[in-house]
Amino acid sequence: MKYNKGMPLYAVFPLLYREDVLSEAWKRVKANKGSSGVDGIEIEDIETMGIEKYLTEIKEELMDGKYKPSPVRRVMIPKPDGSKRPLGIPTVKDRIVQMATKIAIEPVFEADFRECSYGFRPKSADIEEVEETSEGGFGGATTTIVRTAKTSFEAAKTESVSSLFCCLNLTNQRNSIK
Repeated sequence: MKYNKGMPLYAVFPLLYREDVLSEAWKRVKANKGSSGVDGIEIEDIETMGIEKYLTEIKEELMDGKYKPSPVRRVMIPKPDGSKRPLGIPTVKDRIVQMATKIAIEPVFEADFRECSYGFRPKSADIEEVEETSEGGFGGATTTIVRTAKTSFEAAKTESVSSLFCCLNLTNQRNSIK
């Protein structure tokens, strides 16, 4: 789905309940598997009741403005250190609507990303090194990132924020940043 830059963001909402978008959302949610939410409805239950019927019900709720997300089911997941962390599990219906939303709005935001923007974008890999010169900020600074995104996040867990700046080579005319 390609986004027209002149189209206002609210015009994306009708895309959520298009049959092809809901169908693709269902396929992605099903492929991701996962547990049931607070309603107890599993993916297999939806297949038994009829996928088309279920998606039509979601479409009608969205079109009529009657869709209300359910509370998430809270479970505690063990961490490697023995502690536990909370995880919220939405209902399958809510996951379908969330995925339809992602399918509809991702092209909107993707259209505004620059080619040099990599983080958390679809089909982007870890970057070993990115080099870009900017005529703007820091008086014509040259920025070189020499870590992968994953490495930087791992470093953030163990290093101080100031040491993270060591992975950036920022220089300006005075050779300092103020």
